[in-house]
Amino acid sequence: SIAKLLIFIFSTTFTGEPINIQLVQESERVSLTVQDNGKGFNLNDIDVNKSSGLRNIRSRIDSLGGHFSIDSVEGQGAEMTIEFGVKPV
Repeated sequence: SIAKLLIFIFSTTFTGEPINIQLVQESERVSLTVQDNGKGFNLNDIDVNKSSGLRNIRSRIDSLGGHFSIDSVEGQGAEMTIEFGVKPV
């Protein structure tokens, strides 16, 4: 899913600007956030269920019990987050 997320960014919104990738582990969750300062897109113009790249990412994350969110504004880039709950050891 991480590779597919990066492929989606490079193929749709990437403009050559740096990409920020942040992996955070806390006691009860792990999250991965990918941010770019690329073209961005209007979320209302994209049907996540019909976009094969986003649909596949969401499907894989859902099958593992995770959460996938997207925040984007045209001309300002995008932020996509994958989050999973973890059980304390």
